[in-house]
Parts: sequence; C-alpha cells; structure tokens
Amino acid sequence: MSDSEAILDDLFHSCAFMAFIEEYAGSNGLPDSDRTKWRAYSHFETSLAEANASRRNRLA
Repeated sequence: MSDSEAILDDLFHSCAFMAFIEEYAGSNGLPDSDRTKWRAYSHFETSLAEANASRRNRLA
C-alpha cells in the first residue's frame, strides 16, 4: 500500500478529503478553506458518533 492510499485509512483525513471534494464540486475554482475545514470537522464528528453508537450496540 502506498502512502497516498494509507492516508485515506485515517478517519479524519478521509473526512477532510470528502469535504474538499464536496466543496470543490460546489465552487468555481478552489474551495474556501474555512468552509472545507468546518465541513471536514462535521463529517469527522458524525463518523465518530456513528462508530461509538455501533460499539455501544454491539456491547449491549
């Protein structure tokens, strides 16, 4: 596995990449860095909450 593939295995980096692509698709050029950052944080928090809920359900 190359370094470029391994970086997307990290949850936050994959959320940041997804946010960048979403912002890029909605912009005429490079996306705004602040909007991308906050979208990445939102995706990351949602992903963590889903993972924690899944863990709680498995333990219950």
